[in-house]
Amino acid sequence: MSDDVHAAMVEIYCKELKMPGLRKAYAALAREAGVHSHSPLQYLAACLAEEIESRKTSRLQAYTQQARFPVHKTLQEFDFSAIPTLPKQRIVHLAGGDFIRAKENVICMGASGMGKTHIAIAIGLAAISAGYRVRFITVMQLVQELLQAESEYRLPRYLRMWDKYDLVCLDEFGYVSL
Repeated sequence: MSDDVHAAMVEIYCKELKMPGLRKAYAALAREAGVHSHSPLQYLAACLAEEIESRKTSRLQAYTQQARFPVHKTLQEFDFSAIPTLPKQRIVHLAGGDFIRAKENVICMGASGMGKTHIAIAIGLAAISAGYRVRFITVMQLVQELLQAESEYRLPRYLRMWDKYDLVCLDEFGYVSL
């Protein structure tokens, strides 16, 4: 069989096996393997590594989209010098996600403009990078969604939907009268 037939078969197999990363990279990796005289096992390992990286990237994109962050904020972008009373090491430690594994709650309190939303988003993004599923929502929006789900008789299903998240970031908690 010709190389064109083999390439077409690889395309079909990658599509059938749902391996888009491999599908995009196998030809370039094959050329590289030929140039550097890699063994078949080295080539296969490189192909599988490419697929794993592609899946990780896709998962991060999907989890970030599902989180519904209003903006993209990281701890590296946060100006800790503007709020010297804010314990930087504690915030950085929270971004490590130990509290998620321990199933603990964290409440960030402070005056408006102190960076609570920025920090919540940054911790949420760090959690996504660690493989956790995150959802960001304002308390007002959550209340509205709960009331709507209740009025449409789908509250139990709506509440079950929240079980898939490892971390829920509730923003603007102090703005809503409980």
